[in-house]
Amino acid sequence: MLELLQLLQPKVEMVQEVATKSTKNQYQENQMQEPYKLFELNYGYDALEPYIDAKTVELHYSKHTKTYVDKANEALIGLNKQGLSEAQCYELSKQLDDNVGGVLTHQLYFNCLAKPKENGGVGGVYPTQGAFYEAVKMRWTSFENLKEALKKAGLARFGSGWVFLHQDLSITTAPNQEWPRGKKTILAIDVWEHAYYLKYQNRRVDYLENIFYVINWNYVESLFKS
Repeated sequence: MLELLQLLQPKVEMVQEVATKSTKNQYQENQMQEPYKLFELNYGYDALEPYIDAKTVELHYSKHTKTYVDKANEALIGLNKQGLSEAQCYELSKQLDDNVGGVLTHQLYFNCLAKPKENGGVGGVYPTQGAFYEAVKMRWTSFENLKEALKKAGLARFGSGWVFLHQDLSITTAPNQEWPRGKKTILAIDVWEHAYYLKYQNRRVDYLENIFYVINWNYVESLFKS
């Protein structure tokens, strides 16, 4: 399993590594050892109840996210084949980029969630001191204001996509599986419908209100400080 910090290395380095391995003939066609593995969840499927239901977590992780891992590996295998045309290389590279983006966004998303505090977890517990706490106060006045800004960004994101909080405490959004570049990202909130549809149907506003009960701010803080 690749650790988060390894996954956060620029994607171009991943492609360069693949090219190097290809020239050394370390892999045979269709017998390539998969370099990407589905990361492990730090909690059970039901841990985020009642705010995110167990079935949604299971499908989101074991089906949707796993598909990105599988497609990334498929692209790597394809790029190791001989005699590819320029068009084939372009399509496989795009497939790799899109699906590695899916792995990165989902690993950060799931790592930023935790069992809610009313069930004995740390989800929804805001820091009350330290550098992260002071930085949020300076930029957003309070965690409640930061929450409202993230929620507003999620509601404004047209169609499928993501809301990101960065180390400088700026907020951006992106479509599909587009990983933010040029910034250190410390929180990702998935606003694709598959992240909430079973419980909330089309009510993204309710999902974005309730997800803050399971945000692991301790983890977000650790990325802020790293």
